[in-house]
Formats: sequence, C-alpha cells, structure tokens
Amino acid sequence: MAGPIAKKLSVARILLDMKNPRKVGGFNDQLQAIEYLTRIGNIFELAKDITKNGLNPLERFAIIANADSTFTAIEGNRRLTALKLLTDPQLAPEGQRQRFEKISQNFDPIKEVDVILFPDRESVDIWLDRIHNGKNQGLGRIPWPPEAKDARQNTITSKFWGYAQRIGLINPDNKSEADKYTIFKEYMAKPDFRDLLGIDISNEGLETHINRQSFDNAFAHFFHLIKIGEISTRDNRTAEHTPKILEKIKTEVDYTGTYNSPIMLADDETLLDPASTDQTEQKPSKSRAPQPPTKIPRSAEIESALKELNNYKLKTLYYSLFTVSAKSHTLLINIGIWCFMECLSNAANFLNAKKLKNHFDERGFEKLGVSWQEKKQ
Repeated sequence: MAGPIAKKLSVARILLDMKNPRKVGGFNDQLQAIEYLTRIGNIFELAKDITKNGLNPLERFAIIANADSTFTAIEGNRRLTALKLLTDPQLAPEGQRQRFEKISQNFDPIKEVDVILFPDRESVDIWLDRIHNGKNQGLGRIPWPPEAKDARQNTITSKFWGYAQRIGLINPDNKSEADKYTIFKEYMAKPDFRDLLGIDISNEGLETHINRQSFDNAFAHFFHLIKIGEISTRDNRTAEHTPKILEKIKTEVDYTGTYNSPIMLADDETLLDPASTDQTEQKPSKSRAPQPPTKIPRSAEIESALKELNNYKLKTLYYSLFTVSAKSHTLLINIGIWCFMECLSNAANFLNAKKLKNHFDERGFEKLGVSWQEKKQ
C-alpha cells in the first residue's frame, strides 16, 4: 500500500490500540484498555455527546491493518471506546455499567465510521505529533484565544469587544492591546460593571440602557484605564478593587447613568460623538472618507504629569475634556480648558488672588490656541 487510504469500516472490526501512548507500557487486552480509558479519559461525557450530536465529522479514525481481518485504531481510541460502550454497556467497568446502559437507550447505533488506513504505525506518527504535541512551532493545532472562542459563539462580551475595536478604543493589530480581552471578559462577568454601562445580558443585542453620553464616556474611560495600567487581571483577584474602579470611572468622566429605553449601538459605528443622539442606521460604504476628530486628543505627557501631581480635581477636569465633543459643545470645552488652566495655576501657587490672564503673556495664550484679544474681551 503506497499511502493513506480513506474508507468506511465497521466499528466491530476496529480494536483499541494495545500500545496506546496514554498508558506507559500499554495494555494486555481490550477490557483493560476500556477500563483504563474510561477511568482517565472522560469517556462517559464523550459518550453522552455522541448520543446527542454524533461523531465529529472533522475527525477520522487512523487505523492500521492487523494480520487477521481486524484493524487497530492508532488515533481515536477515546471515541472508539465510547462507541463500544454505547453499543454494549456490559463492556464498561463495574460501577459504570448502569450509567452507560441509561444513555445507550437514546443512542442511534453507529455501525460504520470514516477511517484513514495507513500502511504501518510509523507512517501515522508524524500526524499524531501534529494533533497531540501542542503548537509545535506552528505545525500543530493552535488553540483559539478567548476572544476568538467567544466571537465564534457570538457572546455579548465578544460583541462589545468588537464594538470597542470598531470605534478605535482597541487596536486589534496591537498584540499588547488585544491581550487585554481577558480583563474585559472578567469585568463583563461582573453585574456591577454591566450596570455601570447599562448592559442587559438577557438581551444579547449591542445596546445600552443608560443615556448615550454616559455610556460612551464610561466605556472609553474603562479602556483608557486598562491602557495606562490602572486595571489588570492581578487587581481582579481582590474583591475591593472593582468597586473602586467603577467609582473612579463615574467620578472622572461626565456620567449620570440615567436609565432609559434601549439605545442600539451601530455595528459599523466609528469614533462616536457622545453628544450625538441620531440612531439612524446607515449602510456602510466600501470607501469612507476620513472624518475629522471631534474630541481633544489625550496626551500621555500630561497624563503622566497629572498622575505624579496626584491632584484629584485636576485629573477630573482633564479627563472630562476629551469625553465631550468639541464640535457640539465648543463653548463648554472652552470653559473646561479655562477651569483646568486656572486650577493648574492655583496648584502651582501662581494665582494668589489674581486673574488667570495675569499669569500668562500673549505668547502663552497663543500656544494654547487662544487669542489674547478674545481673552481681553
């Protein structure tokens, strides 16, 4: 025989492998192999799944021919054991026969299975290594990361994670950011966090039950805290940390959390304007012109300085500036910047009961993009 051959074969003609690497030294007979695999291989759970869903069509048995008319299963011994015990529960070890008898009543007998017939044991080894030896530098099976598993199941967590990527809070091409999914998943499992964002898990739609501006501000600030390292998986081990984080989010951004009727978050949404209340669905175009930013960009240098200064009021004012749309709330942004600069001057002991403009010359205001003539007025 030149190479592997795909065919169908009677289950009754396939024997368990007496040299199964799952047990050092192998087995003496078929019953010993069944007893061992049933004890260590979760065979009962596998058998229950087979009665419900059948055999996995993506996986075939790998077999070699014996001297007589039988064959040995080199790959698929757990599945084969489950099939044999469903067909004849009396083969099960004592103490487990009743369990297999019960589930076998709902079993639609599988008499033939898809197999790959190999010329000898050695020719199977390379493929066994691909299946059972982990990643093997990319040659073997690579497990799906948590976000991929949830995305396949279309869970509510994966929907909001995808939403965070679409609106620019997470860069999927940046591995250090994509790895934060575990943190997000842990928080999404917390009822208090879902309440903060107005997420109802009984409704699996991409929607919030709080006012839109509060959601956008809290959602964006949560990912900001992850990025700057104030939220980590290590912190989640302590019960008191989560309430502190939730309170921090509420106080550092514009958040009222007023509950109302559900607001749908568009699947194709990008860089949302928190002030926008237009929920009209738009068909995504193949090519979309880049939109000008509507919010003040964050500054890592300023954030680092504020963290070192540790002034609660200054940090609160600063974080509120980039959560508000400069396009829709220009005047509010101007007032916010003025308050921030005034508090900054006060913190630096510059104010001394004088007006703010007395501490900055014309060039200083011009650097801030503010006309000196406007401020004189």
